[in-house]
Amino acid sequence: NNLLTSLDVSSNTALTELDCETNQLTSLDVSSNTALTELYCYNNLLTSLDVSSNTALTELYCYNNLLTSLDVSSNTALTELVCYNNQLTSLDVSGATALTVLVCYENLLASLDVSSNTALTVLVCYENQLQCLNANNGQNFNYFNCENNQLSCVSVSDATYASNNYDYDTLVAFQFQCAENPIDNDVNQIGSQLTAVENGVSYQWLDCGNNYSVINGETNQTYTPTTTGYFAVELTPIDGCGGIQVDTSTCKLVDFTGIGELNTTPKQLIKIVDLMGRETVYKSNTVLVYIYSDGTTERVFKLEE
Repeated sequence: NNLLTSLDVSSNTALTELDCETNQLTSLDVSSNTALTELYCYNNLLTSLDVSSNTALTELYCYNNLLTSLDVSSNTALTELVCYNNQLTSLDVSGATALTVLVCYENLLASLDVSSNTALTVLVCYENQLQCLNANNGQNFNYFNCENNQLSCVSVSDATYASNNYDYDTLVAFQFQCAENPIDNDVNQIGSQLTAVENGVSYQWLDCGNNYSVINGETNQTYTPTTTGYFAVELTPIDGCGGIQVDTSTCKLVDFTGIGELNTTPKQLIKIVDLMGRETVYKSNTVLVYIYSDGTTERVFKLEE
């Protein structure tokens, strides 16, 4: 409650508590204060605040400033963070695993992920621009408010509890896992070639007959086994809020029974399709696609008068 425009605590390396609230500070350097456990710098004009060196910090109150970003990922001892009424567009709390209270309303946050903050029981994040909120941290919050954002879904640990107990916009749905689109976990099979239907995700092919073990190096959308067995693909898309879904296809049989060790048996023609992909019979003077049992295809055109 003064008119301070600057404050130098760089020599005070034993400092454990600093209260400089309600001044006119535009900057504050606490990088030398590694023993600091409590920092109250709210009601100032701070545009940035670096607390990465303050790993002993347990309480940080920096609300009513002009902060545009805040990184507390190094502050593993932090239990209370109150940073409302700033201009925060990003807030990384992933490393603050001891956090129990987070109050960050009236900022410009578009996304917020507190899934790593398993001790968090108070979350107040209303009046932001949130489109993504992952609050699935294994807790039912004592107090939770995410009103006046752009949320349609919030990921939580217990959707029923959340719907019955949390303050929220009536258009918000609480789900264990929010995803923009459902996953199509189907697999197409042509001969021995397996192709996952879903595009634009991560793929990992699995050996169903070996307890769904990972097939090393097989991370493409298409997989062609070389031995008889049942195979599936694990699909891992990233949804629009950074959440991860995992789904696994049913197991597909690829059967080489009857095919010699040296694979000397000729490939078999499975079907003929036209250029539109429609199955057809043989036609002369027409470009056709022959599909064989080994997954290969061949374009055929025979000219007959």
